[in-house]
Amino acid sequence: MRSPTTTHRSGAGAYISRGAWPLRGRQPEEGLPAAGARPRHWTWARPAPYAYVPPALAIVGTFVVFPIGYSFYLSLLSWDFIRPTPLFVGLDNYRRLLAAPDIHQAMANTFLYTAGTVPLSALLGLGVAVLLNRPMRARGLFRTAFFAPTVTSAVAMSAVWLWIYDPQVGLMNALLHALGLPPLGWLNDPRTALLALVIMSAWNGLGYDMVLFLGGLQGVPPELEDAAAIDGATRAQTFWRVIFPLLAPTTLFVLIITTVSAVQVFTQVSVMTQGGPAGATNVLVFSLYQHAFQTFEMGYASALAWVVFLILLVLTAAEMRFFRDSVRGVEVSR
Repeated sequence: MRSPTTTHRSGAGAYISRGAWPLRGRQPEEGLPAAGARPRHWTWARPAPYAYVPPALAIVGTFVVFPIGYSFYLSLLSWDFIRPTPLFVGLDNYRRLLAAPDIHQAMANTFLYTAGTVPLSALLGLGVAVLLNRPMRARGLFRTAFFAPTVTSAVAMSAVWLWIYDPQVGLMNALLHALGLPPLGWLNDPRTALLALVIMSAWNGLGYDMVLFLGGLQGVPPELEDAAAIDGATRAQTFWRVIFPLLAPTTLFVLIITTVSAVQVFTQVSVMTQGGPAGATNVLVFSLYQHAFQTFEMGYASALAWVVFLILLVLTAAEMRFFRDSVRGVEVSR
């Protein structure tokens, strides 16, 4: 006769035993605690895992915590790399930032650049991801082609786009000429220079956003599309009312990553425009570079770095707050 399975509880938790155990004379199965056994306590008997903690803490402290703290300390000083003793000025560097016209212009350009690049890159990435998520010939080739600019050097991409924007032989003006439109001085005109950088950066970041959205789309159960089709929903209705709400966590991640990258833009400006013409493309990080390594105002540049950090903190918090309910709804549905 088969003996019933009995549940026993001990100090080590609940476990299942077969047969009549723990009757006298029976032994517990291997790996299970004996009846009445005390739970194991934390012990130094095996210190090997803890030996890996100090090196990790040392690396993080040396290359993350110390630079952050030292940067804030420098922001309270006036130092030009030459004087052996920096001069403590308190919050004067921050007061100068608030009153500096060039910083105001750089901040406005940064916000305009971010407002243009982030939604354009995300929308293009989402559109391409939807197209390449469906069965088609050479789908892997197309995915590779769209992702290739992401893994290409930003300096090389900037050099290519310098030729594309060339007023005489550039591809953009050739396209405008084919459409019967007048040519533009893309990088030479203050009215179009920032727009040119936005277009270039959105194209460059499209592949990365595409991969992220592809991952999100492949996590959506296909049964939902079938159910929507049975209910008579069109493809557009299925996407915007069924699929897209489930992409809220992916969309939030894409927006945060793209925002951080846009606010910290430097390479495109340095290679293509040098902040010109007439300061039309001067952004915060390029201005930080100029003050740090051209005029050697390390304290002022450090204060500007903290301003950039605070801007990123506020923008990221706003995006997380905006998507909070949508992300929670997706988590609950899963």
